[in-house]
Amino acid sequence: MAEAKRKAEAERQKRLAEEQAPRDAALAKAEADRREREAERERLRLAEAKRKAEVARQKRLAEKKERQQRELVQAEAARRTRKAERERLSKEDAGQQADAVRQKRLAKEQAEREEQRLIADAQERAEQDWQAELERQRKARLEAARREAQQRRLAESRSRQRRQNIAKKAGRAGRIAELADEAASDERSGSQDAREDDVSLAADLTLERDEQYADQEEADTSVVRRQPVRRGRSAGWRGHRGGTGTGCRDRRAGRSVRLPGTYVVARGDTLWHISRRHYQRGYRYRRIYRANRRKIRDPHWIYPCQKFWLPRPRRRR
Repeated sequence: MAEAKRKAEAERQKRLAEEQAPRDAALAKAEADRREREAERERLRLAEAKRKAEVARQKRLAEKKERQQRELVQAEAARRTRKAERERLSKEDAGQQADAVRQKRLAKEQAEREEQRLIADAQERAEQDWQAELERQRKARLEAARREAQQRRLAESRSRQRRQNIAKKAGRAGRIAELADEAASDERSGSQDAREDDVSLAADLTLERDEQYADQEEADTSVVRRQPVRRGRSAGWRGHRGGTGTGCRDRRAGRSVRLPGTYVVARGDTLWHISRRHYQRGYRYRRIYRANRRKIRDPHWIYPCQKFWLPRPRRRR
């Protein structure tokens, strides 16, 4: 009985195995077919990519060749153009040489005539300036003498007035003598100041208007200062119209210097501007004028390339 059951179970297992084998074979065959189809698709994709890469490479080669041919054509055209231009210039050069020689000769003659005219004009202006300077010096001497006499009379009048005031205020003889000594001391100090003022007036009488403005500016420093009208001509005003730059070949022209030092005048400079740049006040240009009397005939006329000595600024007590 047990043996029969075992045989039946073995047959059943064998039958199930025989039924399962065809199904497993079918599944294996389907899987193999699927893998084969995927491999075929991959092969086709790689072939298509290779074909596209080859087409792109052929296209790039064709474009490169076309570009090279175009560059060669352009280079050949440029070479021919340059050759034609050289030939044209060589043909024109023969005719232009004669014209250039003639133009150069005419320009040289014109430059010589212009130089002679400028020299003559400069001489004439120098003579006129010299005559004007002589006349100005004569008038200055007369004016200085008149002012000196007026200052002397004013000083004497002030001295008499001081004596009278001292005599009225003093009650005793000792006090009168003491006050008289004080008045004499004041008179000597006033005379010294008057002499210094006379020297300044005699040196630069034409600058009186600027001195008045300077006194007014020093008297009220709290008021905003306005810039006075320039009375002097700027450097290079005559004979240098329409120019550019400093008007002088010296590289130091127009540059500020450390005091004391030598300043080189540039086009457009005036003594007022130079003084305002180095002494912070324009009316102090009288120091520059007094220090360079031999070079400055008229403080209203200075010229490019002139070299002026700028003295050390005075210290306020």
